[in-house]
Amino acid sequence: MSLSKFVKSKTGTHAQLLALAKAETVTNGKLIHRDTMNSLLASAGLYVAFKAMAEDSTNPFQNLIAAFLDSQDFNFIQSSATGQRQIAALDQMISTGGDLGTALGALKPVIIKLANPTVPAFPSVTLHDIRIALGDETRLKQIGVFDGIANITVDTTKNAGFEEHRPQVYFKINGIYERRAGFALVEESGVYNAQCPTPSRSVDGVFVDDSYGVVL
Repeated sequence: MSLSKFVKSKTGTHAQLLALAKAETVTNGKLIHRDTMNSLLASAGLYVAFKAMAEDSTNPFQNLIAAFLDSQDFNFIQSSATGQRQIAALDQMISTGGDLGTALGALKPVIIKLANPTVPAFPSVTLHDIRIALGDETRLKQIGVFDGIANITVDTTKNAGFEEHRPQVYFKINGIYERRAGFALVEESGVYNAQCPTPSRSVDGVFVDDSYGVVL
């Protein structure tokens, strides 16, 4: 889900939406490499048992284990059809009980967590990002362009919650804000310049992002 869709599906102030976005996580499924899986099996006391099962023609899981041990990568991703089949096969082996079932039952949550790590959905999200995602035009402040240069003076002490960001420059044309230029990273008080086209008579104004109210 994009940040725009996320924040528009929520309610709250800009600060509350920022807190929600920072807390949001997603599952980023990944394959488990053979070396890692072998290490997990060995630490659980299962590697030798699996090797023996793969060579035992009387074992109902022989083919499954043999194919498993031959794999280079293991899919236990819960959102994947293949992963779901692998998890179902694992559950079937666990259901047999005994020492094998007990050991696999203890190992399963380790495998599932490793294959389905949660990560921030919107890493490094800022209040500026939230206001852009909302389409909040009140963040914009009118400025001028002189000799192809847009110039802003920033005083970060005006807002204790100021965050580093890259303000963009927009031309307002027929009520629509169109991006025309952008500043480098604004990280402290000072004067910032950006090359910018000279606005034509059809432009109703030139505006810059001022999400933190620090542009003088």
